[in-house]
Amino acid sequence: MTDHVDTARRSSLVSPTGTGAAVRIEGLLKTFGAVAAVDHIDLDIKAGEFFTLLGPSGCGKTTTLRMIGGLERPDAGKVTVGDDVVVSVSDRRFVQPDKRDMGMVFQSYALWPHMTVFENVAYPLKMRGLRKADIRDRVEETLRLVGLEGFSSRPSPLLSGGQQQRVALARALVYSPRVLLLDEPLSNLDAKLRVTMRQELKDLQTRVDVTMIYVTHDQTEALSLSDRIAIMNSGRVEQVGTPQQIYLHPATAFAQDFLGQTISIDGRVDGPGVVKVAGDVENLIHVAMDPAKIAVGDEVTVAIRPEQMLTHDTMPSGAESRNIIRLVVEEATFVGDHYEYKGQVGDALAVIPLPSNKRYAVGETVYLEFPESAAAVWPKGAEVADHID
Repeated sequence: MTDHVDTARRSSLVSPTGTGAAVRIEGLLKTFGAVAAVDHIDLDIKAGEFFTLLGPSGCGKTTTLRMIGGLERPDAGKVTVGDDVVVSVSDRRFVQPDKRDMGMVFQSYALWPHMTVFENVAYPLKMRGLRKADIRDRVEETLRLVGLEGFSSRPSPLLSGGQQQRVALARALVYSPRVLLLDEPLSNLDAKLRVTMRQELKDLQTRVDVTMIYVTHDQTEALSLSDRIAIMNSGRVEQVGTPQQIYLHPATAFAQDFLGQTISIDGRVDGPGVVKVAGDVENLIHVAMDPAKIAVGDEVTVAIRPEQMLTHDTMPSGAESRNIIRLVVEEATFVGDHYEYKGQVGDALAVIPLPSNKRYAVGETVYLEFPESAAAVWPKGAEVADHID
């Protein structure tokens, strides 16, 4: 039996500040051989939201984006955009990509090198049969929106990387889609230009009422751009929340380790809320823990964000100084705004970033103090992330 293909076309384009649509993903599955690239995930994305799929290479984020856009067919599940079901495997329904009212910006930009800026941006409108005058007005309006006014006649190969990205954005926005899909659009830019383009994307999202679904492995991009983030790992969703929620209150060890820098200390639970540091048995760490999940005697890992630590040259004293770990510096590396200190913490080798306004020499001991609320506790061996730069 053939799939049902929706051939309906929107009768008119929405305005450039038109209506973004909510996107609902239910039980989405995609396998390649015996591997589930996307493993029965569920997501609810709000209308007008900047929603990011974040995770390391191979976690399934791009495959998810391609299934939303219709570039991959799922093996199971359903995707709804607004009130329209664009794919439902159980109902054998599949709406073709060009009928989904979505724009897409690829990592490579995918501009046609034989076309000018105007021709690249106008192409989706020509395919929709708009009149030349309407095409001209809409293209010029969209180029102004992305900061390319006056670039209409420029050949696309002669543009800089940032300008090419703006053309790709303009081409995706020119027909006012309800949803804009962005697949690592900043990864080909140099570091300074990425910062600039992040801000421009954020500004653009406040001006254009479109739902944005953004794929990246870059934690800074995700934190600075997103209304909400879904952290993905091995085809599954680890956690969904605002940047503040997932950074400050990670739901899993993977989420804790992947998003931002983390210092991990192994130990054993010595009593309720107390962990004895492995290799430094006189050192006790006081933490909040769930007794239903972690019991006295369990081997655990305590994870702390380095920015939540205070540094001391000597051992602090006083009842309030309950959480102190000692780092004997074995190596110090200057990386601009901070130093990275490598050394022993208990019986583990750790790398700890500290501000560059204070320098510690090899062989010195640094005392690191942190509040109980700053520590997350996971059973030892809980899955953590392979960091991707």
